[in-house]
Amino acid sequence: PLPITFVYDIVGPTDFNLESWSGSSYYSEEQHVADLVSQALGQGITVNMIKNGDAKAQIASISPLTYITENTIPTLLAYGGVDNLVPSAHYEKLIAALETNNVPHDSFILPNTDHLLYMPEDEAMYNELWNTSLTYLQTHFGY
Repeated sequence: PLPITFVYDIVGPTDFNLESWSGSSYYSEEQHVADLVSQALGQGITVNMIKNGDAKAQIASISPLTYITENTIPTLLAYGGVDNLVPSAHYEKLIAALETNNVPHDSFILPNTDHLLYMPEDEAMYNELWNTSLTYLQTHFGY
């Protein structure tokens, strides 16, 4: 098996708690978040379970933020500045956790880009992301 030597996060959700989804055009309704959590867990989670704390452990188990420590491997991440599906709170919380734990990381937020992560207006930054991706592959995989 190939060892995991870095994380490459492209527009991924980092926290499945309700408050992290305000600003999402799709997941702005609490039921949509409960549905997303249920799908990720493979078990039914209700809005009430989330609100009263009964699903706290389950939500933590699927939230990448839970697993960031000082031993986390280097991380490369990219998010769209106008992503209406995964709000900027996910990016901001991830950066804060990486910095708090002194995890080496590179981050890109493409200001004109949505969840698909490409708009012509951001082409220069997209190219920089691509080049940084190649550097990560060379550095961490040796090719």
